[in-house]
Amino acid sequence: MRLVSARIRKFKCIDDTTDFSVDPLVTCLVGKNESGKTAVLEALTKVNAADEEDEDFDLDIDYPKKEFGRRIPEAGVSTEWELDLTDMVALGLASTPASGRPVRVTIEKHYDNEPSWTFNLTPGQMVEIAISQSELDAATKTELLKSEDVDALLVAARAIPTNEEGRDEFVKLVESEGFMEAIHAACRKALEPELPSFAFFTAYNELPGRVSVEDFNKRKANGTLRKSDLTFKAFLDAADVDLDSVVATNTYERLSNRLEAFSASISDTIFRYWSQNRHLRVDVRCEAGRGGDDVPFNTGWVIHIRIRNTRQDVTTKFDERSSGFVWFFSFLVWFDRFAKREGGRFVVLLDEPGLTLHARAQRDLLRYFESELAPKYQLIYTTHSPFMIDPEHLLRSRTVDYVIEKVKDEEKDLGTRIGSDVLSTDRDTVFPLQACLGLDITQTLFVGANSLLVEGPSDLLYIKWFQRRLAAAGRTSLDPRWTLVPCGSVDKIETFASLFGASAIRIAGLVDYKHGDKQKVEKLKASRKVDPKALLLVSEFAEKPEADIEDVIGDQTYVDLVSQAYELRTPLSLTPSSKRIEPRVMEAFALLPPTVAEYNHYRPAEFLNGSSRLALVGLAEAENRFEKMFAAFNALLPEA
Repeated sequence: MRLVSARIRKFKCIDDTTDFSVDPLVTCLVGKNESGKTAVLEALTKVNAADEEDEDFDLDIDYPKKEFGRRIPEAGVSTEWELDLTDMVALGLASTPASGRPVRVTIEKHYDNEPSWTFNLTPGQMVEIAISQSELDAATKTELLKSEDVDALLVAARAIPTNEEGRDEFVKLVESEGFMEAIHAACRKALEPELPSFAFFTAYNELPGRVSVEDFNKRKANGTLRKSDLTFKAFLDAADVDLDSVVATNTYERLSNRLEAFSASISDTIFRYWSQNRHLRVDVRCEAGRGGDDVPFNTGWVIHIRIRNTRQDVTTKFDERSSGFVWFFSFLVWFDRFAKREGGRFVVLLDEPGLTLHARAQRDLLRYFESELAPKYQLIYTTHSPFMIDPEHLLRSRTVDYVIEKVKDEEKDLGTRIGSDVLSTDRDTVFPLQACLGLDITQTLFVGANSLLVEGPSDLLYIKWFQRRLAAAGRTSLDPRWTLVPCGSVDKIETFASLFGASAIRIAGLVDYKHGDKQKVEKLKASRKVDPKALLLVSEFAEKPEADIEDVIGDQTYVDLVSQAYELRTPLSLTPSSKRIEPRVMEAFALLPPTVAEYNHYRPAEFLNGSSRLALVGLAEAENRFEKMFAAFNALLPEA
C-alpha cells in the first residue's frame, strides 16, 4: 500500500489541515517555526505507529485546548492509500481493474482509537472478492465471475447445485443486507498485516554518549525506557548484544568486539554521504564505572561511545561532538532497527532532519534520502531550511501555514493548513522555497558546469558575436560547453570562486589588465581558488601591455564600430598608440558636439549584435585574435 493523501482535524494546534497529497517517494513539509509541522507528523503516527507508545490519541493531551468543550466525532486522522499489485492479489482481484480506477482504501482513526477501513470497490470488484474468498470449486468460481454486479451474482449463486461444498454459505453471504460490510471486513482482514507503520524520528531519539548498563536494565524492566534508550537498544540489537547475558557472565571482549564491529559498519555507511570530515570513526568502549564519575556512571559496566579523529588520533565524547554528526549516526542506528523489524512496510517521518548540519551536509542528507530511502520507503519530513529542499524535485514540497483569517476587523484562528502544492500566500512560509529556487537558478542558469568569467555584459556580447561568426566560417570557436558569466573586475573573481568553486564547477577567467591590476592577479593566482593556468589576461591576445576586450577587437575595428554605432558623420580619428583604446575613445568623444550622445561602452556591443551584415575595417585581424583566445580556453576543457 502507498499513502496518497491525508487530512488531520482537531489535533493540538491543528483545526483542519484540509486534504493534502503525499508524494509517492518523498514529501517535504515546508513551514516556519510554530506552524504545526511537528504536529502533522505526530498525528500521522496515530494511524499505525511503529512504536506502541505513540499509537493512541490521548484526549487530554492531543485535543486542542480551546476546543475541549466542543468535541466533534470527525476529529482525528484520515488517510487514503492506493493498493499495489501484492495487495490486489491478496484480495483476489485482477492486477489491472477493468474500470481503470486504482483501488484505494481510506483508513481513519479518531479519539476513540478504533480505526475504520473503507474501500472504493466497484460492484464488479466486490463480486470478484466474494468469489475468490469462497470455498466453491474452481469451475463454479469461473462461471460466477461472469456476473457483473451483486444482483447477477445472487441469481448465479442460487443456480449452484445445492450439494456443492460451500454453496449455502456463499448464497447466504450474497443475500445478506450486510454483504458490502462483509466484503470490506474481509478486505481489511487480508490487508491489515500489510499496512505500513509510521516510524517517527526526532532529536529525542539521538543516541546517548554513555550508558550505565545497570541503570539501562532497570528502566527496561520498569518499562520506562526513553526514546534515546530505544535508539541505544537498537544499537545493541544491531550488534547482536544482550546486556543481561553480558552482565551475568561478566564478559568484556564479546560485548566490545560486537559493538565495535557494528559501529564500523555504520561509520562506513555515514561516510558514503558525509562530506564534512572523512577522518572520523566511532569507537565503542565498555569499561567499569569509576568512583569519581557522576551517578549512575560510577558503578557497574558503562558503555562509552566516542568519536575518533583519525587524522589527529584523538577521541572525544560522542555527545560533545558535532551535533550534526551525532544526529546522522543516531538516525542510521534508529533506521536500521525499523528496516530489520518492519521490512519495507513503513513510512519514515523525520522532524527537522539535519537541522544542525552545515548547508553542504544538508545536501548530502538529501542525497542519502534519494539514494537509500526513496527507492524502498515513503519519506515525509519537515524543514524550514532552503538547503533541505531538493531543487530538482520542488513539486514534492507542501507548504504548512498557521492561518489567521481577518474578517471585518476580527481575527479568526483557523490553525494549521497544508497546501497540496508549493504555493502559499505567507511570505515567511515560502521564503525557504524562494531561497532554494534562487540558489538553484544561480548555479544552473547563470553558472554552468564550465564557467568562463568575464568582466561585464559588453564582454559577453563581443565574445558571443565572434563565437557565432567563427563557428559559421568553420573556424575554431568557443566551445559551447563554456557558460559565459559576467562577474565584474578581477576583485570579484575570488569571491565567485569561493562561493561556487566547491560545487564541482570548472572556473576560468578572462581578466582585463590595466594599471594596478598586476598585484591583484598575482594574489588571485596565489590563492589557488582558481587554477592559475585558467586565468588568461586580455593583454595576451590584444598584444598590448594593458588591455580590455575592446583592444582584442583592435584600434581600427573598434573605432569603426563606434562610429557606426553612434552614426557619426565624421568617423573618429585616433592616433595609433599602445595604450588602451577605450580611454582614448572617451577623450575623443569629449571633443564632439553636444548633439552627439554621451559615450557608453555597452552601446557598440549592443549595436554589433543587432547587425547581421556589418562591414568593419580590420575585422579579419580581430577574428584571428579571438580565434586564438577561444583555442586557449577550449584547451582547458576535457575532451568531449
